[in-house]
Amino acid sequence: MARWWMIAAIGWGCSHPVTPVAPVEMRPITGEVRVLPALELNSRITPNYASYVGRLSDNQAALRQKRARQLDGLAAEVGVALPGEVNGELGESWAAQFRSWRFPVGARRRVSAALRKGRNLDHALGSVGRSIGGDAVLFTWLDDLSADPLTRRGPLGTLIDTPAGPVVLDAADEPYWISARVGVALVSGDGQVVTRSDDTFTTVLSSSRGPASAARDLAHALATEVARSFARGGSMTATVPAEWTGVVFTPGPSARIPVHADTLR
Repeated sequence: MARWWMIAAIGWGCSHPVTPVAPVEMRPITGEVRVLPALELNSRITPNYASYVGRLSDNQAALRQKRARQLDGLAAEVGVALPGEVNGELGESWAAQFRSWRFPVGARRRVSAALRKGRNLDHALGSVGRSIGGDAVLFTWLDDLSADPLTRRGPLGTLIDTPAGPVVLDAADEPYWISARVGVALVSGDGQVVTRSDDTFTTVLSSSRGPASAARDLAHALATEVARSFARGGSMTATVPAEWTGVVFTPGPSARIPVHADTLR
């Protein structure tokens, strides 16, 4: 079994206030990180029919309805993409196994309520993590989702810069600017919240860049923050400065990282 080491951190690349997590004695984690389905905390996105000039065509209106439906599953797509993106960013420095898992009965509602209320979150995460067991549990959530049709910002044919690169405003492509707050928490199998944080990322959803691509962008952005923090932390034998918000895992032995297929599909 692969091995990885952990000590407590304050958070991952967070632009929002994060409650510091109490220090945890450094210890080895052997085996498996159980990945739960991502929690969708935001309200459903409704179609936006605003236009830069004139009235939307029927085809454009239908595409905007489709975009709203596609966004319903974005949180789940992010949760599926995140383990692979973390593996891809950290490479051989990340020597842990991810395996998809399910919430116990009632646990999804309990964690979602704690996230929405902002109260007793560590207690809820720790309790659910302990009930799931394994060596560690990975929670992911998505909130504050907003979606804006880019064709309402300028005339068709305009080239604009986006997080996904230059995009042409095209009625057939109907690109949307997407912003979402993505959160992550890692909990040890005995219920200790090791680290948790969230950050806001943006991407583009369109006919040429479907929901899976948009979700990978969000997951990749978060994984990049993890990798950057990991590289910054090194072995992290020194005290972590209070203002530093990097993940502080010490890499285990070099090994090719196993990823179970049931995690990714």
